[in-house]
Amino acid sequence: MFVMKKIVIFSTVHQTFDARIFHKEIKALRENYKIYYLNPNISEEKEDKNIKFIKLKKRKNRFFRILFSPIDTVNQLMKINGDVYHFHDPELLITGLILKIIGKKVIFDSHENNYGLIIEKTYIKPFFLKFLIAKSVRFLELFVSIFFDGIIVARPDLKKLYKNKNILVFRNFPDLNFKIEYKNKKKNPIPIIVYSGGLTYVRGITQLIDAVGMLDGRVKLHLLGEWQDKGLKEDCERRKGYRFTEYLGNFPYGEHFEYIMDADMGVVPFLPATNHLTTMPNKPFEYFLCKIPVLMSDFKYWKKIFGNIALFFDPLSPEDIKEKISMILENEDLSKKLVAKAYEKLLDEFNWNKEKKYLLDYYKKLLKN
Repeated sequence: MFVMKKIVIFSTVHQTFDARIFHKEIKALRENYKIYYLNPNISEEKEDKNIKFIKLKKRKNRFFRILFSPIDTVNQLMKINGDVYHFHDPELLITGLILKIIGKKVIFDSHENNYGLIIEKTYIKPFFLKFLIAKSVRFLELFVSIFFDGIIVARPDLKKLYKNKNILVFRNFPDLNFKIEYKNKKKNPIPIIVYSGGLTYVRGITQLIDAVGMLDGRVKLHLLGEWQDKGLKEDCERRKGYRFTEYLGNFPYGEHFEYIMDADMGVVPFLPATNHLTTMPNKPFEYFLCKIPVLMSDFKYWKKIFGNIALFFDPLSPEDIKEKISMILENEDLSKKLVAKAYEKLLDEFNWNKEKKYLLDYYKKLLKN
């Protein structure tokens, strides 16, 4: 009798239907394996399409969540007796080490440069404490990852952060099979710029709103996502550009595509923080998928990757952002060329349908050993 291998995937930080964890990795792996998915944000424990949803204990206090995550997770994880344990958050490194000590196969999936991510956090003060926490996490990652059976990273530059012989670079490309209804687009009376993602200072939201203010009603800005920094929404509302801005809300993955497709251009205005310079966010790929031109921060790495399929600006300069928006508004041929080249690149390279084969091969090899 054939018995499917059991893969246990768990996170204490990410939303249940996170684009990378659920819509890409879990959906790909459930084709060949029985998936046990543990997350404190799961609203209903159920079993559906080879996935068993299990709710972890949810702690509202961030400090207590980090402190007690090994206690909150290990007991539930041990009840499953999985063949592979795959986790996604640096705060679960101790949990991963405990699982390894008792003889389990363990994979750590690193989405970001976690040192840089911590340094960006505005709520951790003073800076010395923030620096100490970031360095401690970096040391813990480096030390603990040696013992894991594998590391998966979201972009090539993260490979060098880990001393492990079994590292897979698994990029956040869009799924071309995701059901998007391409409709005959109506011309917006006032062109719409869209930003989709976390709303934070370090992602350049205030500079973007100031640029929109300089255009003085020639464009509208639609914001999709969650306000994550304390006081940011109030700060934005005081700026001239917010008169031409509409906050549409925070939508589950997939539902936001409708609003992106209604826009005339998509923007990724990240500031040059450590974690941003070589990151590969979902946003530009989702804009490409929705066939709208893309404007991005002029990071050297991004210009190398996205070269002739996007337009670049200095994210610290609202004036330059305004100028690049104007270029798209005033040059329809440029807009069409960017969209056509980007979508072609999506079909040839930047797509999940090709990328997922690497994940399936990685698991197959891991479970053979």
